[in-house]
Amino acid sequence: MCIHRRVLMWIWIAVVAVLGPANAHARSELSLAAGLHVPLGAIYDDANVGPEAGLGFGIALTPSFSIGASYTRQRNSLSDEFKHQRLGDTEAAGEIESWTAALYLRALFHPSAVKPYVRVQAGVSHLEVVLDDRASSAVDSHLSLSGGLGVQFGGTGRLGGYTEVLVHRVFVDENQVESRPQRDKEDQLRTFASVRAGLILFVDWI
Repeated sequence: MCIHRRVLMWIWIAVVAVLGPANAHARSELSLAAGLHVPLGAIYDDANVGPEAGLGFGIALTPSFSIGASYTRQRNSLSDEFKHQRLGDTEAAGEIESWTAALYLRALFHPSAVKPYVRVQAGVSHLEVVLDDRASSAVDSHLSLSGGLGVQFGGTGRLGGYTEVLVHRVFVDENQVESRPQRDKEDQLRTFASVRAGLILFVDWI
């Protein structure tokens, strides 16, 4: 386990240990989601829209506030532009595989059956370009910051649902994109969006 993930894990454990027992009405949230991973930034110009899926575990400390941790995996096929400019072969097969592990905060605006919310999170993202019959090139793990809006449905019983849109910014050192065109070297951020929907299982603390 890399140092980034160890730090995130211990921070989350500490937050839960301190805040969780302080609220007798806290509920656990187990979430499962799937959706689209949409490239937006400079490095992601070489990828097409692809699928993503993930899971999360959180604690609703109050009806309007929850904290948690999430893990998502994404997969995007390489664009024809990338294949032509970087590989010289538009028929080449390959894809970009990535994952994100993060700690999140959710603030729900209307504690009823339909709850709009704001979500912010900080974590670690990792990206790897996988090329069939060629050497793979990997980008190491880096800090990522995310924010977005969503709507949660239900929550008064054991099962609920949600849909959300998040925009992610992944900070990359320019030395790791030195082979890129100059326009990409000047942008040390990768940007992408997640558009997803999922289910939440609620469990009351005993």
